[in-house]
This record gives sequence, C-alpha cells and structure tokens, in this order.
Amino acid sequence: MKCHLKCHAHSRSHVFWDYAEIELFGSDGVISNMFKRSHVSRGFTSIELLVALSMSIIVLTAIVTSLFSQQKVHMTQDRLIEMQQDLRSAVYLFGADVKLAGYDPTGDANATFLIADRAEIQFQIDRNGDGDFTGDPMEVIRYALTNDSNRDGLADGTPCDFGRESDTSGLQILAENIDALNFVYLDQDGDTLSTPVSNPQNIGSVQISLIVRSGEDLPAFFFRHDDNRNYFNRQGTLILSAPNDQFRRISATHEFKCRNLRLD
Repeated sequence: MKCHLKCHAHSRSHVFWDYAEIELFGSDGVISNMFKRSHVSRGFTSIELLVALSMSIIVLTAIVTSLFSQQKVHMTQDRLIEMQQDLRSAVYLFGADVKLAGYDPTGDANATFLIADRAEIQFQIDRNGDGDFTGDPMEVIRYALTNDSNRDGLADGTPCDFGRESDTSGLQILAENIDALNFVYLDQDGDTLSTPVSNPQNIGSVQISLIVRSGEDLPAFFFRHDDNRNYFNRQGTLILSAPNDQFRRISATHEFKCRNLRLD
C-alpha cells in the first residue's frame, strides 16, 4: 500500500481553510481518500477595533449631548412658565385690590390713597361699610418690594420680592426675584400724574410694571441668555437699565381703573 500526502490552503474573506489530503493506494489502485480540514478565524485587526471604538464614542457623544440639550430646554421652559404664572397671579391680586381703592359705601370712612409713589402704594377699602378702618382686617393695603430701602423701584440686592401688606402684618411675598417695580398714576383723562401724587382724588387709574428675573442663581441646566436690553413702562420711562447678564427676565405692565374714588 502506498500513501501520498497533499496539503492545501485557501484564504477566503479573512478565513483560512486548510486541509490535508491523504491518498491510500492499494495493489488495485486508489482505495480511499481521507480529508482532514480545520477552520481558523483570524479575528479583528487593531485598526478595525479602533474604527469601531471611534464610531461608538461619536454615537454616544451625540446621544449625551442630545439628552443634555433636551434637559436644558425642559428646565428653561418650566422656569419661564413658573415666572409667568407667578407674575400673572401677583398682578391679578393687585388689580383686584386696587379696583376697590377708595371704596366707602357710607361716605364716613373717607377711604383714599395713603401713599401713591412710583414704587410704593397704599390705600384704604371700607369692606364692611362700617365707616372706619379700626379693627377691620384687610382694609388698609400696601404693595412694595421687600428689598428696596430707598423706594426707587429697583432691587437693592437678592432676594427681592413683590409683597403685599394687609393692615400692619408686614409684606407677604406674591412674586419672587423682582428686579424692578414701577407705578404710574393717571387722571380721568389719561394724563400722567407726577409722583408722589399730592391729591389722591385725582387718580383715575393705576398702572403697574413688574420685571421678574429667572432666579437668584443661574441653574446648571439652563439655556444662557445675554440680557442687554433696557426696560421701559408704557410712557417710555426707563425703569431698569440693561443688566448685561445671562438671566432671563419677563416684564408685565397692566392698568387698572379706580372707580370708587369720590372725585372733586
């Protein structure tokens, strides 16, 4: 019997196929062929691994950046909505009170404005119609900033909020983080009265302007905003110079008629 050994090697798509062919010869010729094969995988090269790792890092970075951006949008929108709601609520309550300023159904209480200045207002309301304000709750109302010692309508620092005082209870916070407060007093013809108003009976309406800031500090996840604009009331009077910072601000101005004052 004769034995021949043939070795073959093929490479297809980075995979080696090796086999050894053994031919066994007998006296009557080839009686059998036997094959032995083996499969050998080369794996990934260093370059392929680096390319895959780089692509993974790029995709992961894009995902994380998108998540951070969405978080910033969400927090910024939530804060702006909260600012608007607080401002709306404060102005609504002020309007409800000032519309009753001078309410005096008996004519004996002489209800009027006690203070009518650019950053502070105080007035009387004879709610129960007993002709006086002695011992009667919520009949003397005052509005001002909680941190504005010179009453110029500008916050002296933080925190500074918009407050309401009933009788002598002290200012209760209605809206937080207020940068500026401005009152304008108009007569029945819509002309502006100089402040402090010397004759409260001339007041036909009161205009309030508030500027609220997005907080005492800038949140980490918050879209920055360069605030370099000046803020004015409806008469064009400057009430807050450009802050030149990155806080967001919302301003609101409303006018309310005072229908209960007895005009001369």
